[in-house]
Amino acid sequence: MSGSNLHQISRWNQMGRLPAGRALFHVAQDTADGAVRDSRQAAAMALRESSKSWTRTAKAWEADRGHR
Repeated sequence: MSGSNLHQISRWNQMGRLPAGRALFHVAQDTADGAVRDSRQAAAMALRESSKSWTRTAKAWEADRGHR
């Protein structure tokens, strides 16, 4: 596997997770129950952080491969 493979996987993850997280966050804003709202916001943030983690992993892989 190459860094470009991870970069492509990262972009694929962003295409699904970021919009899903944004939608979930907006749904959470309209939720009256505080515990449910907080859970939805936490899930939205987890989707965002997961996407960011894939991006960091791809960049680190490419950087590591460049130093060999």
